[in-house]
Amino acid sequence: MRTETIQYFDDSEEELVCRLVRAGAKPSTAKALVFLTGNGEATAAEIERGTGMRQPDVSTALRLPIKRGWIHNGKKSVSATGRSVKMYILAQPLPDIMDALGKEKRQKAAKNQLAFVRKLREFSPMSALQPDARAS
Repeated sequence: MRTETIQYFDDSEEELVCRLVRAGAKPSTAKALVFLTGNGEATAAEIERGTGMRQPDVSTALRLPIKRGWIHNGKKSVSATGRSVKMYILAQPLPDIMDALGKEKRQKAAKNQLAFVRKLREFSPMSALQPDARAS
């Protein structure tokens, strides 16, 4: 039987997860990013054990950061079984990822606000009082 060490989040890492979520990350993605920040590289199974997420949640959580280039994945052979497994590595510093999330969140909020103002103008009683441009 082999012995493994499993690392769990401390209070500061839990706070970092909360900050990432407030910046716009999904909770599962935030947990995976923080786990990789603390561990350098990890397999999906290690992320699963260290974050308490289920395997399908880990796969879903890693999809977007891989697509955006925040996480790289490579293969590493495991000597005990001879099989290769994917290793996930944080490709960008966490502050850069937080900046990107914040920028996306601000852009989305601005877009939603503009859409709201347009709808508001359509339903505004003031629009009925404005002179018709065709009458001039």
